[in-house]
Amino acid sequence: MPTSPSVTAYTPSEQEVRAFESIPESYFTQHITPDISLAAGTVANPQRIDPTSSQVFYLWEEGNTPGGERPLGADGDGFRAALTTVPVPEGTQIRGAVLLEAGGAFMFRGALGDAYPTAEELSKRGYQCFVVDYRLNRDLGAIDLARAVRFVESHWQDYGLPKRGSVAVMGFSAGGIAAGQMLLDWDGTTSPQAYDADYVPDELDSVSADVAADGMIYSFYGRLSVASKDAGQLRAGNLPPTYFVYGSRDPFVHEFEANVQTLESAGVSVQGVALRGWPHGFGAVGGWVDGYDAFLQSSFESAR
Repeated sequence: MPTSPSVTAYTPSEQEVRAFESIPESYFTQHITPDISLAAGTVANPQRIDPTSSQVFYLWEEGNTPGGERPLGADGDGFRAALTTVPVPEGTQIRGAVLLEAGGAFMFRGALGDAYPTAEELSKRGYQCFVVDYRLNRDLGAIDLARAVRFVESHWQDYGLPKRGSVAVMGFSAGGIAAGQMLLDWDGTTSPQAYDADYVPDELDSVSADVAADGMIYSFYGRLSVASKDAGQLRAGNLPPTYFVYGSRDPFVHEFEANVQTLESAGVSVQGVALRGWPHGFGAVGGWVDGYDAFLQSSFESAR
């Protein structure tokens, strides 16, 4: 392992192993929803944007949600897709933005184990982070992420980003699958109306959802449990540089590696790290965040 020279093998240190073992398993299975006490309007009509405080913005106006507002998975009646901001600490230079989608097999969002710890690590390094509470469905989760990207891109100056386009997406397990689907089918100015003819587009839909980079954290482009091995599909997706992180004992390790090889054959820039002896689901630990940070900066620079 790994099977591609684009992915580097890494043996986690004893300290990193202890950090992984200290994470309660429940963190990866506990269903997380937005904190409505932080609600500050919708992405189309924010009440006030405060880049220094955590805020929640609903992604869609009530009564105008593509795909409807029916509960899915662990979400109950009344759930609204949203994003939660994780701001850069005061005094830290802002270097970009990252939107994150948690894992959970499209049954729940285990953001406490993966998205939030990673957002905290990235925010310390200068990235304004946005955890997306997407609907628990691959296509709807993709459309929700595209909407969130449009919000960040349209407010890049409010969030102090160095330039327009210094934005990346990433996802863990099922969240990465939804992020990949967004990049394949719902980036640019593709309208949600293509999914739901009853949806009424608004001004935000005219903002491009293109991003400079993607992160596949124990995930891949494809569908649940099965990676895409269609080079033509991946080439047609005009995908951004993609960073893979996975463990050698993950039951989907062969899917990750096949996906990497197919992306390379499709001309997509790929980097990543494979953690020796690690399973599926380790969140921000394992020493991979620094490499992802360097990858993001390189991708943002190349996108200029």
